[in-house]
Amino acid sequence: MIKGIIFDFNRTLYLPEINKIPEKTVQLLNKLKSEGFRMALLAKKEKNRNKLIEKVSSFFFLIKQVSKKSNKEFINILKKMNLKKKEAIVIGDRIKSEIKIANKAGIKTIWYRNGKFKDELPNSKYEYPNYTITEIEELPKLLNRLNLRKKYHGSSISKRNKRHSCGKENNKE
Repeated sequence: MIKGIIFDFNRTLYLPEINKIPEKTVQLLNKLKSEGFRMALLAKKEKNRNKLIEKVSSFFFLIKQVSKKSNKEFINILKKMNLKKKEAIVIGDRIKSEIKIANKAGIKTIWYRNGKFKDELPNSKYEYPNYTITEIEELPKLLNRLNLRKKYHGSSISKRNKRHSCGKENNKE
């Protein structure tokens, strides 16, 4: 059962092209928090980022800014959130960054395929996300489906080497 979510910041929550965190994203964070999900934010350190993060900081159990994302950072966040790998999922827009790193750490991943990096294609097995969404509003429905599947079937599709994309299951590659 998914109990915690680790979010990427840039182009997952904050859209630099329009210089804001969309209202639909704030509503999503509010919904997820009210449903009891523990949420963390892992962001790259950048100038003026604190001011941007401050706008959504109340939704997060933990906020970590780093110069470079790593397996170690994801694992440390899980420890601080008191979650096992199988109880968490990472969502981000870069298959070559947070998706790859979280997969290597053994944490399930959701690729938010939207914006600048939506056309990046995986080059290694670690760059393949467990799930893909194209709209941030799809996240609660996917999480609900995963938690129901886990609750009633005792396994998740990622354990069966399947992938999810826009409501469909398909083979890994």
